[in-house]
Amino acid sequence: MKVKIQAGAEIDTLTREELRAELTAWRGEIGRGVKFRKSSVTTVALAGNLFNTGGTKDTEIGPNAGMILAITSVWVSGAGFTAGTDTFSVFVNEIAPSNLRTSGLTRGKDWAQTGLVLVGNDRLFTSGTAAGAAGTAVAVAWSGIEVPEQLAWMLL
Repeated sequence: MKVKIQAGAEIDTLTREELRAELTAWRGEIGRGVKFRKSSVTTVALAGNLFNTGGTKDTEIGPNAGMILAITSVWVSGAGFTAGTDTFSVFVNEIAPSNLRTSGLTRGKDWAQTGLVLVGNDRLFTSGTAAGAAGTAVAVAWSGIEVPEQLAWMLL
């Protein structure tokens, strides 16, 4: 809707219907709200005592569509991992030096809510050495805060 002001300029404002449509869409997005997520994925120590998580549907850690996931903690345990002795590293998107976020962890890591943020198709990967025999279980537990992309400012 256009409104004429005395200075001769025109201001383009929303009509009642346009405003209602925008507010309805915004309210629906806000309704998705903040979610506190936590879960774990399990893998096994391979020959050479190495383990990796990520890269398969069963071990995938990342945000849901249209969301941003702020990882707040990652902890490793299980029969194949000795806390305090074995080590692991955290990567984003693939296990490669350029994607390393932290390394040399012997138990776990906590982050501030903006310390490790995953957006879009980002995925969390872990890789490490385990003293347990090949084939023994290694579990990676994680927690995070997930918000709709439009509410990313809430993570600040």
